[in-house]
Amino acid sequence: MAKIRERNRELIIRAASKVFAEQGFAAAKTVDIGELAGVPKANIYYYFKTKQNLYSSVLESVIEPLLAASDPFMSTMTPGCPDGVYPCQGKNFPAAAVCV
Repeated sequence: MAKIRERNRELIIRAASKVFAEQGFAAAKTVDIGELAGVPKANIYYYFKTKQNLYSSVLESVIEPLLAASDPFMSTMTPGCPDGVYPCQGKNFPAAAVCV
């Protein structure tokens, strides 16, 4: 049962990623996401409760691999910097900050 739940969530997130990318959050319709995922619209609300929650899950599915890939760079501490603070262009930022 848990495998079906995980598979459905993944199908919905993949479909939602495509629909949100093509149409944007406001124009995206959950019925379109459900059709693309091959699940009823009601399943989207069963798994995610709201369109905003689904959008947040889509963003997490994109961001988490990027953060994981950055771990080797962030784990190199600079001498004299407090734990979790890294120098960036002369300023100190928390580890999760994006420096440009």
